[in-house]
Amino acid sequence: MGFWFSRFVYLPCSGCFQPEILNVLVVGATDAGKTTTLYHLTRTVTDSSDLLTLPTTGFNVEFLTHYAPQGRKTITKVTLWEMGSKVGMKNLWSNYIVECEAIFFLLDSKACATEDGLDKTKEVIHNFLTVMDLKQKNHLPIYVMANKQDLGEDVLTPLEIRRSLRLDGVFAGKKWVLGHGSALTGDGLEDAINWLVAQTSS
Repeated sequence: MGFWFSRFVYLPCSGCFQPEILNVLVVGATDAGKTTTLYHLTRTVTDSSDLLTLPTTGFNVEFLTHYAPQGRKTITKVTLWEMGSKVGMKNLWSNYIVECEAIFFLLDSKACATEDGLDKTKEVIHNFLTVMDLKQKNHLPIYVMANKQDLGEDVLTPLEIRRSLRLDGVFAGKKWVLGHGSALTGDGLEDAINWLVAQTSS
């Protein structure tokens, strides 16, 4: 790999490459793993025992630096805006989506294995896509991640999630992709950021 992620301190200097800017809105149902994703990406957490998270009632913000693959000189300053999914969050989504260039949508693969969890996930997706439509942001790239794939047999596979949520129809006409992984182990997170940066790079 030609790059990795880290929290950044950027000091401009004469002759230096100016970094690109990417604001990413991180959304998903309650307990989908949004906060854990932010912590793992920006604090290099490798042990789940390091994590103590509570449901997000407003928003969290974290930063990272993305270094392009070897041979390219692009550096991207990524701001990750994590939005809660409680009642009333639609107004918060509306305020922040206008400033973002990409969406990172997390799905709880374990919750989706239950009827109640599947219904709640469908509701969050529907509500968020309604906001995208109202704010005329349907062109934004969306990385959908089937999180918690590390939990074994108690979860739906990415293919099962795709079919159960009818994602091909839900996201029809949008620039999106379905990935999978684990926010706890970090599996799949690099792929997600790579894709989002690639879709928005000038």
